[in-house]
Amino acid sequence: MNPLIKNQSVPLNSTFAIKCYVKGDPPPKVNWSKDGLDLNIKENTFTIKSVTFEDAGWYRCSAKNWAGKIEANFWIDVTGK
Repeated sequence: MNPLIKNQSVPLNSTFAIKCYVKGDPPPKVNWSKDGLDLNIKENTFTIKSVTFEDAGWYRCSAKNWAGKIEANFWIDVTGK
């Protein structure tokens, strides 16, 4: 799992992207959620094109295969006027 997944301060109206690096055999399936709700994003990279105050919250990247499951959680704080 990506060690760079940690709490983030993101400027209002900016673009935010973070990658969930995972390895396994068979390759793990990635899923993203926000505040416990599934975002239905199955890609390794999660992107917000224009950050709003509503994007603040707890995010999770989870990856699983037959061997197990791993998760990384982080907080996005939106900064700006």
